[in-house]
Amino acid sequence: MQRLNAQQIEVIQQELAAGMSPADIANKFGRLNDLELDEIALIRSAAAELKRGADPEHLLE
Repeated sequence: MQRLNAQQIEVIQQELAAGMSPADIANKFGRLNDLELDEIALIRSAAAELKRGADPEHLLE
């Protein structure tokens, strides 16, 4: 399973703090970085877990 690095998690947390939804975050980064669907799904899942209060450490590479 793919994992995210600390910088990516930090950016996701900043977007969540700014009020973006996990889907909006994933779509934004998918468009900006021309990501594949599985990469977009990874970001969406990570953002949803972080929004629910998950420990970011378990998402790291």
